Amino acid sequence: TGPLGALARVSTQSAFAIDENVNSIKALTGEASAAEGRFQALFALAQKTPGLTTDIATALDSQLKLANVSEGIVDRFLVTVGRLNSIKSIGDPQEFANNLRQLVDQGFEKADLKQVVNRNPIAGELIKQVFGVDNAVNSEAIRSSAARLGITTAERFFDELAKAGENNPKLKNATESLSVQLEKSQDRLQVAVRPLGLVLINAIIPAIEAAMQGAGKT
Repeated sequence: TGPLGALARVSTQSAFAIDENVNSIKALTGEASAAEGRFQALFALAQKTPGLTTDIATALDSQLKLANVSEGIVDRFLVTVGRLNSIKSIGDPQEFANNLRQLVDQGFEKADLKQVVNRNPIAGELIKQVFGVDNAVNSEAIRSSAARLGITTAERFFDELAKAGENNPKLKNATESLSVQLEKSQDRLQVAVRPLGLVLINAIIPAIEAAMQGAGKT
């Protein structure tokens, strides 16, 4: 117990938490080294982007990769999402990504548009920018514009949302909230103590297995 015990507990918890994120990335990349590299890149992007946390970045990365969105567009869109989140929380990042994916998959249904706008009104502004419409829930006008502009795939849609985010004055002025600052400091702590946690876990698992084998012989 005491400080060393607390450090051991925090470091092993950090190792488990990051391992979960890396494994979700590995399921898409198929390679442990590539997954580790992608996690580190997402962590670095989150640290320098207002409103973007490592959890949001990894969750959206997985969702958009499943929709066949390329890594470069994912990274640019993550910057936009972070800035949206700094102005008004996007809530569950996977639900947010699913809402946006549904817009393309379901042909910009009014109910899906309303869900996005209610979750984050600035996201509604981006939709108006992308499609050149006055009403972010006017599904008929947006469908017509999408067909005219050739925005028929997730790749193209998220690329256009990223462009709109880069040019939106409100998002350009976005700053870091105190809650996100705290979460990012926790992210940095997790990454810093993770190596110690891995050492401890790699030492504990064989010891547990040896103890179980010994118990089985008695």
